[in-house]
Formats: sequence, structure tokens, C-alpha cells
Amino acid sequence: MTPIPVSLAVEGPLDEQVLRQLLRQSVKPFAPGVSVSKVPFRPEECDDPKLVLINLARQSRKRNIRDDIPPLPGSTSKIGKNYVGQLAHFVTTEWRVNDIARSHSPSLDGAIRALEKFVAHFS
Repeated sequence: MTPIPVSLAVEGPLDEQVLRQLLRQSVKPFAPGVSVSKVPFRPEECDDPKLVLINLARQSRKRNIRDDIPPLPGSTSKIGKNYVGQLAHFVTTEWRVNDIARSHSPSLDGAIRALEKFVAHFS
């Protein structure tokens, strides 16, 4: 299979898909010590995956995760100072899109299949 380049969007459908899958894989890299039972099994059914991820990050034993992902107390921002950087790091180094994420997300699987057909058609 040809790898499909994906650029990280701060908001929008890709952001939501990444967040939903990040939730399923986030306990180890982002929130060690947080119970897996707190992470939704079907991330597409989560109303606000960003908020769930931020709340998991608040419980992380890793200081950089607690400092980077959630917004500072009293801030009007919805995300932390390095939310995008941490998400980008996860996507490029940890995200197992083909063997985990696609199996938990029918819409992500459909989007990747469509992109694969598109790439194959123009290759």
C-alpha cells in the first residue's frame, strides 16, 4: 500500500478523526496511570473528543503532557500551548492508523480507502 501524506489540521474533520483515534491509543503515551475504562471504546460516538483528550491529559503523570495539552487555568483558549505539537508528535511517531485506528473508526477507514483509490487513479 502506498503511504498517504496527511497534514495535521488544527480544526476540522482530520482533527476530529485523529483525536478520536488518539483517545483509543492515548492512555499509554498521554495518560499513564489513567484507566483504559475512561477511554471511549467507540470514539466516533464521543460528542467532544478534544475535551475527553484534554481531560485525560490533565490526569497524566507526564508533566509535559499536563503542561502542553490542556489550556492554562483561567485561559480563554480551548487548548494548551503545545496541543498541536503534541498531537503532531503522536501522529508522526505513535499513531497506528492501519492496524488500530481504522478498525475502530468506519469513517476514517472509508476516508483512507477513498484517498487510496484517488492516489491509485492518478499514479
